[in-house]
Amino acid sequence: MKRSLFLCLVVLGLLAVSMPAADMTGFITCSKCRHTDEKGMDCATSCLRSGIPAVFYEQATQKFYNITNQDSVKAHYGTRVVVTGKVEGDRLTVANVKPVAAKGK
Repeated sequence: MKRSLFLCLVVLGLLAVSMPAADMTGFITCSKCRHTDEKGMDCATSCLRSGIPAVFYEQATQKFYNITNQDSVKAHYGTRVVVTGKVEGDRLTVANVKPVAAKGK
């Protein structure tokens, strides 16, 4: 009984690890100002370049995620992006970042 329960837990754990990461759309902004739209992105870019850690704001859920691998988003400070990554609580490990085309382009 204990062995089969253990095996079930191991299999479920492996399935959870192998599940694909979801795409999320939002902004790479600073942890100090926490902007939620394009209006504050010049400020966010300035803060981020001065060393303040980046966060990801997901528009659909209106949640902020602390980015564990800061170097992965440096090229996208202050921009609207689609992020693929692994979320654990309020922490996001970014696997891929794609810029979202500006409206009218």
